Amino acid sequence: VISCTLCILFLPSCIYIKTTMPIQVKEWNRSSNKKTNDYLQIETFIRNNTVHSSLGIVVYDNLKYNMYEVYINNNAHEEVLIFSGVHGNEPAGVLSSIKLIENISKIDRYKKYNFRIVPVVNPWGYEYSSRYNADGIDINRDFSNEQTLSQEANILIQHYKTIQPKIVIDLHETNYNGE
Repeated sequence: VISCTLCILFLPSCIYIKTTMPIQVKEWNRSSNKKTNDYLQIETFIRNNTVHSSLGIVVYDNLKYNMYEVYINNNAHEEVLIFSGVHGNEPAGVLSSIKLIENISKIDRYKKYNFRIVPVVNPWGYEYSSRYNADGIDINRDFSNEQTLSQEANILIQHYKTIQPKIVIDLHETNYNGE
């Protein structure tokens, strides 16, 4: 069993949330967000230090973001899928994923799994410290819809629909300002 110091949530648990939480912000002004994090730093780390692939490109006007999967192959029979950065204003999961990528090869008990890690599901949200993507959609709530609205959820669903991981972990954190 993989231990983690962060709250672990599983993606299939969105049915209840779908009926109680809005998917999209009623009034959304993307231009009111100010850039607070640099996605390029995460992207540079991934490109220079990992075995990775681009799951797809998220496009907002003139902004383009690669959504990356880091693959750690331990020649195991079981896979673990880890998502972080679904909510851009929850950077602890992103930073924890990066630390895990850096250190996972040093931990013997993790060698019985192959890991697929998506360090930042919401690159725009990460850059602008926003719970929502640039279209005002809460990607975490979008997985529970039969028809997804966000580019990010569509990319993940298309890529992972045939994969049968042993464990799925979605890293989140609490937010001090109540969002």
